Amino acid sequence: MSKTESGALRRFGWTGIAQNGTLLTGEISAASDMRARVALRQRGITPIKVVRPWRWQPRLSSKTISLILRQLATLIHAGVPLLSAMELLAKSQEQALASQILLQMRTDLQMGSSLAQSMQQHPEVFDPLTCTLVAAGEQSGLLDLMLERIAAYHEKMQAIQSKIRSALAYPIAILGIAVAVSILLLWLVVPAFEQSFSSFGAALPWPTQLMIAGSNGLRDYGLLMFGSIGACGFLLYRQWQQNADWQATTDRLVFRLPILGDLFQKAALARWSQTLSSLISAGIPLLDALGPAGDTARNRNFVTATRKICQQLQQGASLSAAMRQQPVFTALPVQMVAIGEESGALDDMLRKIAEIYDREVNDRVSMLNSLLEPLMMVVLGLIIGGMVIAMYLPIFQLGNVL
Repeated sequence: MSKTESGALRRFGWTGIAQNGTLLTGEISAASDMRARVALRQRGITPIKVVRPWRWQPRLSSKTISLILRQLATLIHAGVPLLSAMELLAKSQEQALASQILLQMRTDLQMGSSLAQSMQQHPEVFDPLTCTLVAAGEQSGLLDLMLERIAAYHEKMQAIQSKIRSALAYPIAILGIAVAVSILLLWLVVPAFEQSFSSFGAALPWPTQLMIAGSNGLRDYGLLMFGSIGACGFLLYRQWQQNADWQATTDRLVFRLPILGDLFQKAALARWSQTLSSLISAGIPLLDALGPAGDTARNRNFVTATRKICQQLQQGASLSAAMRQQPVFTALPVQMVAIGEESGALDDMLRKIAEIYDREVNDRVSMLNSLLEPLMMVVLGLIIGGMVIAMYLPIFQLGNVL
């Protein structure tokens, strides 16, 4: 099977003629240009040109997507027809890309597609979970309430993700600054000191000799070294993307990291519980809801565990009993799920689990920020201060001799 015929969806720009003779343009997601043409004909559009855009495609932020969903829910709740609501939303967007996507969705709606089907044509904006929930809202006649719930769900997921990023941003920024300053010192400052040291006529201290050797090596082989590291890193990343075993091993090691591993596991539990709660409360059967819940955990250990849970549920096991067999779930969520199953309020109990772990992630991030700030300053001081001392050490020794 060729790459263009694989199951991966790609974006294609198209130009076609509607049944009333109107010339239309837009974008469509399909596995190949041939399937894109078939999909357009099924909508009553005669394709003239279907091409894959060569340029980089910008994306909408999660915040923008949540705002669009909330605004659409407000308009529908106010009694505005869906087509008019899409047009109003398109005109009110500050980003041209958002307006373009909304107008394309409005065109799909005019051609007879449902809102969920029109969203499925933009997988880079609306994930499968959103499309599933919108379809459930359309079938139940509670589309406005479902859109509100989806927007709230996305906002909670964004909050969890931002907490993880804030925990990692500070140490990464400090280490980046330390590396950048070290390279500048070795590249620009140390050579000037080396010329001064050559006139001393005495053996230099070993820290200074190490600094000079590092500076010479960086100037002579720095570009080759950084290029090699970048190329190897890129090739390893591409190989990692294509190797499921490597990805599973990486995700497994992430949970074993000191301090951060527990944070990542709790964030994954919060995402898994929140997603499953949203799907069950929307009327999605448990077996159908577990798949998206595992995907949104963003860890392949949860994906594997969720698949095993589905198999055990099909064999007649309860959700809590199946979760107990998977090491990624701690005792607390297992016990709370068991209570939810007994009381018939599984969605509420899952939501409470998400809230508990969300608070724990928030507390852990606050604690890490408090601990990492002085620790990173010490690391930065040791690296930069050590290099400065190594440069001035010969001058101090010369002063002692004189």
